[in-house]
Amino acid sequence: MILKLRKMNRYPIFFLFVLVGFSGLQSGCNPVPMNTITDMEDSYDGITKINLNGGALEVSYTGKEDMENVTIDAFVEASDMDMEGVLVKKVGDELNVTFESGINGSFFSSLNVEGYISLSGPIDMALNIHNSSGTMEVSNVSNDEIVLTGNSGKVEGKDLTSPDLRVKISSGKLELENIEGGLNMEVSSGMGTLKGMKGDVKFSGSSGYVSFSDVDGLISGGMSSGKADLKRINQLGEISLSSGMLDASQCGLGPETKLSVSSGYMKVNTTSSLSNFNFDFNVGSGRLEIGNESSSEDLYINNDAAVTVKGRIQSGKMVISE
Repeated sequence: MILKLRKMNRYPIFFLFVLVGFSGLQSGCNPVPMNTITDMEDSYDGITKINLNGGALEVSYTGKEDMENVTIDAFVEASDMDMEGVLVKKVGDELNVTFESGINGSFFSSLNVEGYISLSGPIDMALNIHNSSGTMEVSNVSNDEIVLTGNSGKVEGKDLTSPDLRVKISSGKLELENIEGGLNMEVSSGMGTLKGMKGDVKFSGSSGYVSFSDVDGLISGGMSSGKADLKRINQLGEISLSSGMLDASQCGLGPETKLSVSSGYMKVNTTSSLSNFNFDFNVGSGRLEIGNESSSEDLYINNDAAVTVKGRIQSGKMVISE
């Protein structure tokens, strides 16, 4: 009786392996046929905000001068005919664009989806765009409300102006260039870069990597176990580091500068003269070097300056030099 039960238990497992193997063989030898789900070109007037959820599709918005209407060009093909595709709905002065994959598609067919959603319109446009694994490109937009979020995909933003630009990426890649106003950037285990900024920056990162260069403003933020590179920053604000590494070169100091390290390593090369600042640092079991001064205990340097740079080191290391 025990032998019989063991024999019966093998069949479902064997059947699963055969099914998976057969499916892989089918997809390798005979590509799954793709069907056109969405193929649209349309124009909308009176739009002041766009809410876009593109899923795994490539999505983009481009602001153009002397353009009043919003145009959309969308194309999706998939192996699952049950997918709803791209849905567009105008609610007042807002345009809602979503990609719906449906709930009736099989596991294998849901992996075969290709397409894009391309929008263009006025430069002055509020945007709330989200993507999962697709690529997002946003350029030439100026508005008080611009929110760009992505998961494992890629987010690209160029020539954007906003007093509170919000960008968030999980395990994907983020690239920003020529930003003006204010930026709030969040990176988890992904990678984020900023090249060229006029205004202040706030950032946070976990185990990922962030890079900032040519920022004409104040930069503040913190990293956990990741790595951060800061180059040619006008002024450092409150910067914190846990167990990661932060390398800041050609960065200015100021009245809002506050530096703290837990068990990580922070290196700051400043364009400011160290003699123009006082320094007041609490040091635990870590190591601190400021100019020619080095200490593993609390360190206060009095240069009779009007501004005092404060900081804290636990078991990590910090080096500040000109």
